[in-house]
Amino acid sequence: MQTEVEANPLEDHPLACHFPLASQAELVELAESIKTFGQRVAILLFEGKILDGRNRYRACLMASVEPMIDYYRGNEPANVVWALNGPRRNLTTSQKAAMAAIYLPLIKSELEKQVANLPPETTASAPTKSRDLAGEKFGVSGRTVQSAIHVQEVAPQLFDKVKSGEMTVNAAEEKIAEKARAKKEKAAKAKREKEEKSKAHIEQYDAALKRIGEICGPGLLTAIQNGIRLTDRKEVIKFAALDDEQMLQVKPMIDLNWSVSKAINYKLQSLTEGHKLRDLIDRTIIQGNAFSLDIRGGYLHCKFEPHPKPVEI
Repeated sequence: MQTEVEANPLEDHPLACHFPLASQAELVELAESIKTFGQRVAILLFEGKILDGRNRYRACLMASVEPMIDYYRGNEPANVVWALNGPRRNLTTSQKAAMAAIYLPLIKSELEKQVANLPPETTASAPTKSRDLAGEKFGVSGRTVQSAIHVQEVAPQLFDKVKSGEMTVNAAEEKIAEKARAKKEKAAKAKREKEEKSKAHIEQYDAALKRIGEICGPGLLTAIQNGIRLTDRKEVIKFAALDDEQMLQVKPMIDLNWSVSKAINYKLQSLTEGHKLRDLIDRTIIQGNAFSLDIRGGYLHCKFEPHPKPVEI
């Protein structure tokens, strides 16, 4: 037959969940003890949930014993959780600091009241920061508590390892520092590369301008420098990368404010089946030619003829 608690199982209070539960073997041992000797310490409830005694509650269920229940009626539940759990657990200094970091926001107002209520003669020597008061309560220094808070905020995964005892606070902070140094070095390297690339680009651009002036003359050079032609620096470099003859062939289209890519496409590349009729018309106009079209056998035939008078756009 089910006990009343088995029929209406209790939940753990969030304030109590930061301390790890006992292992299965430990729970079995505790259940046997309760079955044999009875439950000696009541399970403490707050807001209808288990504030203290999560292991005893589970052991009572295993032993089919109706748990002995008591209720917390105060206003400092976080302090109670630590007072009933912290001292009797074999926690490392780093674990205590982690617990202090967890419970500090919950007990901060109470700690600040304590500071405000200190006698004048003790105020000078007493800790005035919440972290230091929390450190005293949890048995660690305020600086260690601050370190744990930093780990909690910056690296939650590392904080979980500190809380479980897998890693110390100092080791976690060193990991964070290593990551920060690596990030800083990466950013510095990226900045250096960007500056070097920018410097090289400027040098390449200046060399391109010089070459354009030498091959195409000062008119086009001045237009580029004044932002009238080839306003994109990459286009300037691309144009200057052509050989002398190609630059001179493409120049008339650059003078018409065509892009380098479009000028190369129409002046230097051969027309293929992928080109459109508009490409054919543009090519003909640019080259100063004429063409005629006729359809024979289902195909469009083109015939190019030198234009008697070059057409300018």
